[in-house]
Amino acid sequence: MAPIRGIKKRERVEKVVDQSSPLISQPGPFDFWDDFSRRLSGQSKDHVTFESFFKISKKTFDYICSLVGKEMMVKSAKHSDLRRTFLTSEDRVAIALRRLSSGESLSMIGETLGVHRSTVSKLTWQFVQVMEERGLHHLRWPTTAESMKEIKINFENVWGLPNCCGAIDATHVMFCSFFEQCVV
Repeated sequence: MAPIRGIKKRERVEKVVDQSSPLISQPGPFDFWDDFSRRLSGQSKDHVTFESFFKISKKTFDYICSLVGKEMMVKSAKHSDLRRTFLTSEDRVAIALRRLSSGESLSMIGETLGVHRSTVSKLTWQFVQVMEERGLHHLRWPTTAESMKEIKINFENVWGLPNCCGAIDATHVMFCSFFEQCVV
């Protein structure tokens, strides 16, 4: 009778790992995340890179973190990056701000920052909810017709936008008719 399959024990071959070379030789998203976390903790003096990445200053970022950071940690403390390291409140705010400031896809931001796209989505939604609760006092609509008119006049004088009373993260593009000379 023939032997039954799987009864024979096979010899295991031990894999030899070269201890002199790192397992991951190429820089990946985790290298960026470590650098990113160092910049958030204030060890980096490169404010230009920080401001170009988030579109806000470090001082504004710190204020937003103080405004919404604790509330975001209370809502859900189980978020982690791809290495299962728990995210700090600054990391959560940074992920949400990056998503809102760049408009990139969830997958792209997650890949860049070393978190899953669902984490990016949840953190962004939490940030918007908490900001709506805690930061609404920063967005005010003019209360009287005179103050509205004054704001519209100031906007037109400064930016050349008639009948406009405010803007949030906008790009001003001037359009001119065919017969008009226009300087952009």
